Amino acid sequence: MNNIFLKISTCLLISFLVSNNTSAQTTPKETETPYIELSGIAELEVVPDILYINFSIKEKTINKVKMSVEDQEKNIINALVQLNINQKNLSLADANAEYTRVKWNKEVVSSKSYSLLVNNTKTLAYVFQVLDSLDINDANLGKISHTKIDSLKKEVRIMAIKSAKNKADYLLAAIGEQCGKPIIVREISASANVESFNPYRGNVYKANTSNWASSDEYSKEQEDITFKKIKIHSEIYVKFQIK
Repeated sequence: MNNIFLKISTCLLISFLVSNNTSAQTTPKETETPYIELSGIAELEVVPDILYINFSIKEKTINKVKMSVEDQEKNIINALVQLNINQKNLSLADANAEYTRVKWNKEVVSSKSYSLLVNNTKTLAYVFQVLDSLDINDANLGKISHTKIDSLKKEVRIMAIKSAKNKADYLLAAIGEQCGKPIIVREISASANVESFNPYRGNVYKANTSNWASSDEYSKEQEDITFKKIKIHSEIYVKFQIK
């Protein structure tokens, strides 16, 4: 009986020693490569060069003379020619003209909606002057973008990850260490935003259209009409090894 108890005790002791020895050799946290984790942030602001003006025209009567949609359309096209705007930049917002029945006199009024592409704020101001002079009030600024928006987004992402690497370098240098290879790279956020813009400023757009095409100068009020720039943002998280 004593021999059996002694053998069991010996086995338990050997098992305990082996278990402790194995545990000491396979603790991953004690041998894990040291690392530093941080994020890099980059932003870039650019002036938009894709500006869409949306407006609508409809039949109306001025001084007892009826102005058709077609007549108004011709006036708009002539004004755009004076501004050296390519007629191809003007397109219908929908495929067909719309027809609205005016309830009080049962008259059917036709209308059309348009979208006009311009490339800078100066031209934008002139177009709104044209619309104002032609008594077209149903106009607003639509899509705003930049012709190189995709490449600019890539550029900002590269700036963000370089910012993370630079930050890791100087932080580790402060404690006598060096940055190694990246272990994890993850984009946290990315955006390209522009705040809304109202181009109307009092009576700035009431002007003589005869000199718009030939004159390179415009009023101080027009110089003040500017866009908020498109802000392109990127934040990238990186986990680097420490050499």
